[in-house]
Amino acid sequence: MDVDLRSFPALPRETVQRITKSAGPFIQSLNIAGFVDIDSEKLMDLTNDLCLMTPQVSLSYTQLRNINLQGCTGLTTRALHHLLIRSRSLETLNVKGLSAVTNTTCEVLATYCAALRKLNMDRCANMDAEGVHFMAKTATLRGEHLQLRELHLTGLKHT
Repeated sequence: MDVDLRSFPALPRETVQRITKSAGPFIQSLNIAGFVDIDSEKLMDLTNDLCLMTPQVSLSYTQLRNINLQGCTGLTTRALHHLLIRSRSLETLNVKGLSAVTNTTCEVLATYCAALRKLNMDRCANMDAEGVHFMAKTATLRGEHLQLRELHLTGLKHT
């Protein structure tokens, strides 16, 4: 199931919560680009609604394969990482221009999102090339190659 709400950036929080609570673990694609009012608490609640709870796994996780958070300027690094750590099936991520993205975000992606194929980190002012270098190094240490096929990094420091 795909949830594309980018055309409704002023959608009330309660409506978004009803959608995620009812469809939660079945959602595979989430597009909330432009939701400038979504803050960290809202994203963490949304993440918890999307999680599939299983007794065999100590950490709940989502079924998300695609996430677009471009323009969600109210997010914190902590809330973003909360979502990414629980999105181990993630293949496409767009966090263009978010100040919440740091080099540590790259570490989280390298550790928890090994299937990532498309990544847009354009204009993320709080990270630099070291984060991307860490992703490549982590894959090499695991004896794997980065699965990335598309990588956008314009406007980074020290690139």
